[in-house]
Amino acid sequence: MKKDIVIVGGGACGLVCGIFLAKKNKNVTIVEKNPTFAKKIIVSGNGRCNITNENISLKNYLKGDKEVINSVLNNFGFNDAKRLFSSLGIEFKIGEDGRVFPLSLSGRSVVEILLEHLKSLNVTLLANSEVLDVDKNGKSFLVELKDKKLKADKLIVCSGSTAYKSVGVTDIGYKIAKKFGHNIIDIYPSLVQIECSDRLVHRASGVKIYSKISVYDGEKKLYESKGDLLFTNYGLSGLAVLDSSFYISQAKDEVSLKIDLMPDISYKDLVLLFDKRLKLKDILGYESWLGAVIPKKLISLVTRSRVLNKKSIKDLAYNIKNLKIKVDSLRDEKYAEIIAGGIDSREIDSKTLESKKVKNLYFGGEVLDVAGERGGYNLHFAFGCGILMALGQF
Repeated sequence: MKKDIVIVGGGACGLVCGIFLAKKNKNVTIVEKNPTFAKKIIVSGNGRCNITNENISLKNYLKGDKEVINSVLNNFGFNDAKRLFSSLGIEFKIGEDGRVFPLSLSGRSVVEILLEHLKSLNVTLLANSEVLDVDKNGKSFLVELKDKKLKADKLIVCSGSTAYKSVGVTDIGYKIAKKFGHNIIDIYPSLVQIECSDRLVHRASGVKIYSKISVYDGEKKLYESKGDLLFTNYGLSGLAVLDSSFYISQAKDEVSLKIDLMPDISYKDLVLLFDKRLKLKDILGYESWLGAVIPKKLISLVTRSRVLNKKSIKDLAYNIKNLKIKVDSLRDEKYAEIIAGGIDSREIDSKTLESKKVKNLYFGGEVLDVAGERGGYNLHFAFGCGILMALGQF
């Protein structure tokens, strides 16, 4: 089968790239390992699909070649995304922190619309088609599937990373890159939960509380984040933890968290609050007295004393504002929203995303070593890569 262009990976990057290439009258085949296209779009944002962010800029990206990221964002900014998706039939709803969702609040509806456009443009969609190997014969690429081989003039690899293993991810993109001489930057989970062995943390499982988290590498403070903190039977989760995970991965020494469980009230005001409540200590049991201020499951984490007096309430207020938890590790990549690391983006032409090593071979999306913050930045980058590859060089 002779195809002008084969796209390996039917996710955000591959689907949008396919639409733009087909509009330029290119003969396109999209090959997807899973029976369902773009499963990560479907599950992103807890199914609501955090599609982009209205405040997107280079500073929202923690890793990757700045020239490549800038090139993608300059070609496809927030307003470009708004116009594009509206033209496809996907309207935006802007939430807190500039996060943007489809008006339907459904990732599935986004995928359905993209697939309908591809079908109307006669793009060949091969689901349940795992790529086993890729070779180059002269100027053509030979893409080996289980039941057939595809021959392509140009090959676009946007097969994603190994994050979110539950949706059927693949490492074929890394394998193709290695085969053609590309360097793979060490991959590790990012936007992922924390494991810690403290049993008191485990006993607080199920508690969700708005907190401020500071990440320490030994005595050095690396990062600070505010957001929901969720105690679990393995450690810690929640938005504040996900935001901190990239910085935890960069630590060289013992990693610990200093957690302010009540960031919206000062230490001084918390002491005054406890002092006012001292008059109730002979009426209320200790857990009732403190459980009206913080969740009862957290009491054993902030104090082992049951004494209430002028001195103890100062210690108690300090512990609530400065809870220290040792981090054992980040959770495995199968739990991660994204992977930091991947194909070295310095080996990719920033204007076209073509390999600097092999002509007519392109890489885009999460398969690259680009990692963004939580909030729609990674999905936006994937869409932007697809558009840049389609418009920039074909």
